[in-house]
Amino acid sequence: SPAFTCETGLTLLCIVGIEDPLRPEVAPAIQRCFKAGIDVRMVTGDNLATAIAIAKGAGILNLELHCDKDGKVLEKRAMEGKVFRKMVHDYDELGVAKFNQDKFDEVWPYLRVLARSSPDDKLTLAKGLNGSRLFEDKHKCRMLKTNDHIDIFPDRQVVAMTGDGTNDAPALKNADVGFAMGIAGTQIAKDAANIILLDDNFAS
Repeated sequence: SPAFTCETGLTLLCIVGIEDPLRPEVAPAIQRCFKAGIDVRMVTGDNLATAIAIAKGAGILNLELHCDKDGKVLEKRAMEGKVFRKMVHDYDELGVAKFNQDKFDEVWPYLRVLARSSPDDKLTLAKGLNGSRLFEDKHKCRMLKTNDHIDIFPDRQVVAMTGDGTNDAPALKNADVGFAMGIAGTQIAKDAANIILLDDNFAS
C-alpha cells in the first residue's frame, strides 16, 4: 500500500531526548525544609523511573539513606499509585476498597516517592497522615529510628499539600495547609487552598 511504501527504506538520522530540568532553587529549598523538620515527599503522575531520577536530583531520595550500595531504591521508598492503593486498603469480595489506617502506618514512614499517582492518592495521603497515631507507639518509633534512620514527629502529622489541578482540590482542602499554584493552578484549586504561590515556585 502507499502507506507501507512510504515507511520503507528509511534511514535513522538521530534520536532526540527532551529534559525538563529541575529549577536550580528546588534542591536547596528542600534541604532547608529537612533542616526545619519538614519531611518532603513527591507525588507525581510521571512514571516511576522518571520520578526516582527527579527525586534523587532534588534530594528527596538520599543515596545513603534510601538506596542500597548499587543505587537501587530500597523497598517502600518509591512506588506506583496502584501498588500504594493495594498496600493501604482492604478489599471486599466485590473488590470495593476500604482504607486501613494500620496498613497505611506500615507504609508512610518509608514512602518518599509516589509515581503514576491519582488525585485520590493525594487525598489518601492527606487523610492517612492526619489520622496516624504512629507517634504513640514508642517502640515502633525507636525501631524506625534505629533500623532505618527515620524520625517520627512526637505528635500528629501536620500536612501541607501542593497542587494545581481541579482534581487536587479535595487533597488541598483536607490538608492542614493547602498550597495552590498562582500561575498554573485552576480557580477551583486556588479556592480550595489556604495559600496561593504567586510565582509557582517551591522555594517560595
